[in-house]
Amino acid sequence: ETQREELTRRLSALEGEKADGNREAAQLREQLATSQSTLQATEAERQALTQRLEALEPEKAAVDAQLADLQVQVRQLQADQIRDQEVLGRLRGQVATLQSNNNTLETALQSLQEELEVAHTARLDRDAQIENLHRALDHAQTQNAEMQDTWNALQDAMGKVQAENAQLQAERDQAIQERIALQSEHGELQAELATLRQINATHEQHWTELHRLLLGSSLAEGEAPDPLQLAAALQQQRDRLSELEAALEKVTDERAQLEAERDRLTTELEQAIAQQKKLQQSLKRRPTSKSRPKRAEGRDPLSEIPGIGPVYEQRLYEAGITTFAQLSQLSPERIREIIKLKSKRKIGPESWITEARAMTEAESEES
Repeated sequence: ETQREELTRRLSALEGEKADGNREAAQLREQLATSQSTLQATEAERQALTQRLEALEPEKAAVDAQLADLQVQVRQLQADQIRDQEVLGRLRGQVATLQSNNNTLETALQSLQEELEVAHTARLDRDAQIENLHRALDHAQTQNAEMQDTWNALQDAMGKVQAENAQLQAERDQAIQERIALQSEHGELQAELATLRQINATHEQHWTELHRLLLGSSLAEGEAPDPLQLAAALQQQRDRLSELEAALEKVTDERAQLEAERDRLTTELEQAIAQQKKLQQSLKRRPTSKSRPKRAEGRDPLSEIPGIGPVYEQRLYEAGITTFAQLSQLSPERIREIIKLKSKRKIGPESWITEARAMTEAESEES
């Protein structure tokens, strides 16, 4: 019974499946009919497309030609793009150069602004210097008369010194001529002394020979000279030689005296020339202590040096540089650091140091 029920259920299921299969078969037949109609339509459409494709063949050839032209144009555009990239690279380089130039111009502008500030400060310094120069000019005009009197006195002194120089030169020339004459006389005396020495040597030889003959054997009468006469002649020659030696010694002493006199005259001439040069330098030397303002609180007027105005002078004072001697011992870099000088000027710290050293030496000479 159970199997029958199972078979019944299975039969019912199979019948349901059969009904479903019939429905599916009907659907498939419908789909087949639809597919056949679609296939027919597709075939017709294929034929139409084939005909259309055959009709489009000339257009395809034209399109291929256009495509080839387009490829050529694309290659040309690619070449143009490469050139454009190169131009773009050059333009970028030019832009970088322009940016660098812009930075340089900005730096130069900043430097010009600093120089403008320094120039403004220098202008203030020059104005102060002009005012100082006006005061110094007024003071110099008051001293002009005194300098003229001093000049006249120095001119008179120079005339006297030149006259003394001429006299000393004449005495020196005379001493030189006397020395030349003494040298000539000394040479003659030397030659005469040499001759007398030779004669004396000959006489000594004769005397020795006569002495040997007299002691060795007796001479025949009239053959040998008189020994007394020979001795007297020899003594005369010796006396003459002594006189010549004394004269030579005297001439030597006179020559030494003339050389000493020549040295004295040369020294006096050199002193006179040095005095003349000193007078000429004193004429050219500008007034220092008279025209220079007095020190204030132990400070030197540093603004007297060209290029140093009140601003720089105050900065030097604040740094402890209050005298010309201290300024002359500094280096140009240290001075620039003190006065905060950022640009190179025509009159810079190098000339300040030289001028300060000259003023220090002038003060030392005055003291």
